[in-house]
Formats: sequence, structure tokens, C-alpha cells
Amino acid sequence: MPPNPDLRQTIDVAPGLDLAATLGPLRLGVSDPCWRVEASGPWWWATRTPAGPLTVHLVPGAGVVGVEAWGEGVEWLPRHLGRLLGLDADGPPAARTELVRALAQRVPGFRVAGHGRVADAAIDGICRRGVSAFEAARSWLLMVEAMGDDAPGPGGLRLPPAPRRVASCDPYELHVMGLEQGRADEVRRVASHASRLEAGTHDGGAEAIAHLAGIAGIGTDAVEHARAVALGDPDAVPVLDAHRTAAVVRALWTGAGADDTVDVRSLLEPHRPERGLLVRLIALVEAADAADDDGGLTP
Repeated sequence: MPPNPDLRQTIDVAPGLDLAATLGPLRLGVSDPCWRVEASGPWWWATRTPAGPLTVHLVPGAGVVGVEAWGEGVEWLPRHLGRLLGLDADGPPAARTELVRALAQRVPGFRVAGHGRVADAAIDGICRRGVSAFEAARSWLLMVEAMGDDAPGPGGLRLPPAPRRVASCDPYELHVMGLEQGRADEVRRVASHASRLEAGTHDGGAEAIAHLAGIAGIGTDAVEHARAVALGDPDAVPVLDAHRTAAVVRALWTGAGADDTVDVRSLLEPHRPERGLLVRLIALVEAADAADDDGGLTP
């Protein structure tokens, strides 16, 4: 028998909230062992919080999301549920440009969300830098399996890497997981500062992001990724692999000739303050188009 949840509640949401579109950008690939999606629609998520480990089960309904949670981290969860479900965005994307407006209409149930875990998001971004989505997901999977723990509750998930284990590990351990010395050093630095990277509700996480940006040797792209994935900042641009970069160029590039040397950030610049939102929408719409081309099968 599954253990009874330590927390159970129902959250009112806008009708049609799309959990897959909203939560999908927060995980590192479909193999991310901290997340699981049921075919019927519910999502599972496991994380570490200042209060302790946490497993969350989110069940979509008509204008509501049922929430069940296990672990000591349940006292952390209620203050962060709004961000996790994209409710802090207070409705659909603002759509300040015509392109954002058109793409948002294709995925009306999408909300800009963030999971609130700044250190994990920064490590996620470092894993993604300069490699394919497959390689990034493999590095994260191996790190979670080696340095994480079983999550509480019945979800069968793993908790993210324990910061103390990552910070004190031999760099070679990360090398065999696919992280060369530069990225391995960055991951260890982030982990050593994990206790200072808690996103407080009083400032929206600004202090945690400022501390992350002040850590020597941490790339600005990892900081941006943390703002996007942990805080749900609609203007923060996450780290893009070659596939996502190509998708953005296809959507935005209107020049003549080859587009393989186009500066993606320059293409996104006219869309401030919704650059990160635009990136997510492009990915969602491209995935939807690919599914339609495959006869409705999810790629």
C-alpha cells in the first residue's frame, strides 16, 4: 500500500491549464529521474528543499490541480506551488509582440513556470552547455543516480544530487559522467554554495540569483538558465542545445544566405522582456507540429 501523503490539497487554476506544456521545460529530458509523467496526465516531481526531501504528485482536473506530497519538504511546498504551476504569471503570456501572441494562441494552456531550486537549475544549465540534449540528459541522469537518493513516497523517483556529495567529489567522477574539467569545476562550485542559493519568497529569488552570479567562474548562461527554470522569469534565456538553437533561428531568421552563423541572442533581442517565453513557445509549437506530422504520436 502506498503511504498516505503528508499533504493533500486542491488548487484552483484556469480551465485548460496544460501541465505538460507548463512543466515540461523544467526537467532535463524525458529520462530525468527527478520527474515522471503518467500517460493519463498526472506529473510527479522530487526535489530537495531547506525543510527536507519532497515528492509532489500533481493531478490535473477541470479548473483544479490535485496536489499530494510526501516528505519533510511539504512545509516548503505551499509557498512555491504558485510558481511551480505557473500561477504567479497571473494568466496567459502577456504577448507584447505579434509573434509571441501568435505562438501563445497555439498553446493556450501554457504558463511560464519555475521550480524554485536555483542550484539544481544552474547545474542543469551547465550540463546542457555545448553538448546535445542527449549528452546533457545522460550527464544529469548519471549524476542523480550516483549522488542522489531515493525520494520519499510512492513515485519511484530520485532526489537531485546531494550538494555535499557533488562539492566534495573528485573531478574525475564528473568527467566519466560526461563533464569535462571546466564544467565539472563549475558544477562543484555551485554545489558548494547550494545553501546560499535558496529562492526566498520575499524577493522572488533575486538574492539567490545575485549570489549565483557572484560565484567565481560561473558562466552567465548558467545564471540565465537558473532565472528561467528556477524562477520562471519570462525574459531569461535558458541554455540552448544545437536543436533548440536551430529551432529559434528557423522561427526568427529572415535574412538571406546560410543561417548557421546567426547570433541567436541578437534575434531574440527585439522580444525583450519575453525572450525566454518566446524560446519556450517556439519549442512547444515545433513539438506540436512534429506530433501532427507523425499522425499524432509524441516524438
